[in-house]
Amino acid sequence: MLDRAKQLWDAPDSSTERHVCGSPTSNARLFGTFLLNSLTPEFASIVFSRIDATYCSDGPLILFTLCQHIHRNHLAFVESIKTKIRATTLLEYNNDVPKYIRFLTDRLKLISSTGSCNSDHNDLIPHILLQLRGTTISMFQQSVLKWQRDYYEQKMTLTSTSLVQKADQEVQILQHAGQWVETIDPSVTAMQAMLSDTKLKSGELFQSLVANLSQHSQRSRDFQRSSRS
Repeated sequence: MLDRAKQLWDAPDSSTERHVCGSPTSNARLFGTFLLNSLTPEFASIVFSRIDATYCSDGPLILFTLCQHIHRNHLAFVESIKTKIRATTLLEYNNDVPKYIRFLTDRLKLISSTGSCNSDHNDLIPHILLQLRGTTISMFQQSVLKWQRDYYEQKMTLTSTSLVQKADQEVQILQHAGQWVETIDPSVTAMQAMLSDTKLKSGELFQSLVANLSQHSQRSRDFQRSSRS
């Protein structure tokens, strides 16, 4: 595109040809004028900053620069959404699976509605599976673990969007069936038992120290009395 612009605007007669109705140079200039009149001054300044001043009247080159700018912004936007998804955990939603699923649904709509293919975001699947299987809802956790196994064994085809939709449907089914029952994570139970045992042993140790100190204090008082006598 730049080479084509150079052919038109580096030509010796370009200053004349740009005013000749129907000439390639004139058509390129008119197209450029039309595009620039469609832009805000701020956006036009951004476009001009990326085009050599010699060719800033060339319509096709302006259009190409616009498309490049939009494409780069689109990629940056998509990556920012995906980074947000990767940084967000189920724990941040207090293990509220429906609320976490709504968060995922809203973010995936933003990057899917821009024309990208759903499979472009499959790199999010491992993170989403990891978060969903961390639920305290036992029945839902078992479903997620099965999906994860089938996916990695290539028995199930998933996209990030279809995984979230599948999770949302499973939540509704379990809730309607009365099986959306929260259970205590075994690791939490083990931690509570350990803390309780530690607390008990700490209490026994404290009592033992108090008893020893009392005995030591009593011996000191007895020793002082015998010394005076």
